[in-house]
Amino acid sequence: TELSLRNKAEHYYQQAIKTYQNNKDKMAIPSDLSFAAVNLANLYLQYYPQNDQQKGLGYADLALEVATETRQMSQVAAAYGIKADYSIKTNKNEDAEKYLLAALAALINNPMEDKGVSLSLFAKLSELYENENNYEKALHYYKQYVKVFEEVYNARKLEQAQRLEAQFEKERQKQALIHMQLEAEKREQTI
Repeated sequence: TELSLRNKAEHYYQQAIKTYQNNKDKMAIPSDLSFAAVNLANLYLQYYPQNDQQKGLGYADLALEVATETRQMSQVAAAYGIKADYSIKTNKNEDAEKYLLAALAALINNPMEDKGVSLSLFAKLSELYENENNYEKALHYYKQYVKVFEEVYNARKLEQAQRLEAQFEKERQKQALIHMQLEAEKREQTI
């Protein structure tokens, strides 16, 4: 059942965090702890009742601390994003705004910006400002959302076009090879 899977996920994330903390000096990749913590925080946010969600904030804080130390800016952004989601759920819009802007700042400092996270942040900021009747800021972040969406869409279309072009070229070369083989066979028969 879904409840069983949720509980197993919680157990394994907690085990991963415990294992990391108990063997910190032996771990090759320090940022692994932030990945497990951010995933566990998100699990609490998405799949647990309100009274259990406070646990998730602790894991979001852990992820934020470790990700900041290891300079994993996408994880910093994810941790702030989770904290913003908790704030939105509890109608703490000022905190949510602060966390969303901090997440956005972390992404800007990330050389390998995650466009999916950017899209989510811009959408949440736009929605937050719209709910506060701050339409100027809502429109600003919506435009940013559309801009990133178009970049992602255009990149995918370009990738798809390049893949189709490569397939076409491969097929054209294959046909040319077959044609040359047939021509060579014809010449051999006439000799």
